[in-house]
Order: sequence, then C-alpha cells, then structure tokens
Amino acid sequence: MLGKRIMKRSSIVPRTLLFACMVLLVFIAGCGASTSGETAANPQTQVWLDITQTADAVRATQTSMAEQAAYATQQAAYAPQLDRARTFTGTTNGSWAAFATTFPDDPAAAPMVLVPVGSFQMGSNDDQSERPIHTQTFTEPFWIDQTEVTRAQYRLCVEAGDCTETPYFRSSTRDTQPINNIDWFQARDYCAWRGENYRLPTEREWEYAARGVENWNYPWGNNDPTPILAVYNANETADVGSKPDGASWVGALDLSGNLWEWVNTIYGIDLNSNYDFTASGERLYPYPYSADDGRETNNEDSTNFRVLHGGSFFGTTDLRGANRYWFGPSFGFSGGGLRCLSSYNPEF
Repeated sequence: MLGKRIMKRSSIVPRTLLFACMVLLVFIAGCGASTSGETAANPQTQVWLDITQTADAVRATQTSMAEQAAYATQQAAYAPQLDRARTFTGTTNGSWAAFATTFPDDPAAAPMVLVPVGSFQMGSNDDQSERPIHTQTFTEPFWIDQTEVTRAQYRLCVEAGDCTETPYFRSSTRDTQPINNIDWFQARDYCAWRGENYRLPTEREWEYAARGVENWNYPWGNNDPTPILAVYNANETADVGSKPDGASWVGALDLSGNLWEWVNTIYGIDLNSNYDFTASGERLYPYPYSADDGRETNNEDSTNFRVLHGGSFFGTTDLRGANRYWFGPSFGFSGGGLRCLSSYNPEF
C-alpha cells in the first residue's frame, strides 16, 4: 500500500521509450521462435500476442503507480488529522475542528468525518431504556459517513450484486435522498460491500458522534429542533446534507431527523415479536452498555431486535441523540435508513 516506496521521477525510464524497447525485444524473440504448432504457421500472431501482453503489463504498472501516488497525496492531507484525533483531549465539542474526506477504496465514494478519541456520558434519564447514564471512552478514532446513504449509493451495491432492492415508497425517490425501507440485514450488507473496514456503527459509536464530549441532547447542541436544523414533521425525506446548521460536533449531517438509522447493536432477543422481551428464553440488553455481553453479535437471527437512532421525517418523534428505537431486523419501513462506519485507521 502506501508504505511501499514510490520511485522518484528522475529514476523512471520514460514510458514511451520503455514500451518501445519491450516491443522490440518481443519482436526479436518472436522472430527466433521455433516453428512448431499453430504459431509456427504465423509467427507474427505470437509476436502480436506478446506485444499485447507486454502493453497490458505496462498499463497495470502505470495504474499501480498512479494509485500509490493518489494514496500518497491523501496521506499528506489526513495523516496529521489522524494524529490530532488520536491525541485529542478537549472537553468541549467546539474544541474539535471537523475533518471530512473520501477513501480511494470506497466504491460508494462517500465522504466520511473523523471522530476523535474521548469520553462521553451515554444515555439519559428521559426514558427507562436510556438509564442509567454511564461513561463510555474511546481510545481509538474512527470514521463515520457524513450523511445518510443515498439512493444512488445504494443502487451501486445492487448493481454489483451484493445488495437487494428495497420496496419503493414515495417519501424517497430522488438519487440524492436517503435510501429508506431498508431492513437491518440490507443495511449490514451494504456496509460490508464497501470493504472489509466498513460496517454499521455500534450504538455507542453512533451516540458519541452525535452528542460529543459535552453530551449534547442533539447534534447541534441543547436547543430544541427547528426546521432549519433537522427534517421532521414532513411529508418526505430531504436531500442528504440539506440541513448544515444541524451538523454534529464532528461534522456529521442529519444525525437527527430525515431517517432513523440502523446500528449494529441488539436491543433484545424477542422470540415472539411482541416487543416485551419477557418470555422464556428471551433477553433484554439493558444499560450500562457493554460490547462484550453479546449485544454486538452479527448473525442472521431474525429474533435479535436491533436498535435505531436519530428520529425521522414523519411526525414529531423525539430527535434526541440518546433516544432509542428498535425493530426486528427483517423489518424495513419508510422512516428507516443507515450510515456506515469505518475503523480504517491507515498506518502508512
């Protein structure tokens, strides 16, 4: 990858001269080749095949060098940002300067924002499912999509054969609107399609990106929502990123409103789908949050009801960052969407 040394321009033979030499050598070798088999009748055919293969090899080398150069350029831009994120010690959300970038290996080419290390108070006293308030600490930075996944981005995964179509619903029809009617399995598969470093965020990662080290009630602060800050009480979703004033402390957009967003976390095991988690064999995963108690299991079990965060465009549903919602993982609905996280932390 980027750790590989890129040769200085002064040490590279001009490409046209290199290619001409290769062609000449192949031609000479072809003229002296044995005259047996099919190519013996037409030695020029073998020569041309060798020339073609050599040209392909040259192009592959040029492509590889171009990719390395692209990575090197990007490294220069965000390697200092990673260092800043690893050593962040701020105690206010405003002490972090947001940074966004895209990664060359991401087929969706989705901008991602950098989330630094730090601690926050997860949960709230506003609902029983959010209690008790407890400290969560991050010792490594991570990246999260700047916006919800759009219809155009999700279609790329469908066309690649790694995602399935979602039902049509009039609340989201444009390429620039967020994909909705997506179930948890489809959301998980989309993030996996983007690469081995991509996945759905956990509940604590999502909430930290939304609330920050100051534990804000909303991504923008503690003031109640207004139409300038979030998409809610509307007839349809808005184009992603259309409410810049509602950006979170790390620069993530639409974390409140527009669509509820699936996270990886299991709320509880609901065998009979009645949402009470009290029957024999069922289990609730209450707070305090722990990633090691089974709630982050990634499997095909449809009884593992998954958490959503953020609120949506319809109604006046609570848009607080700590607010939790849950559904069966096979249930897609018009108010549900996603964004992905990347633990991609390049060491060049």
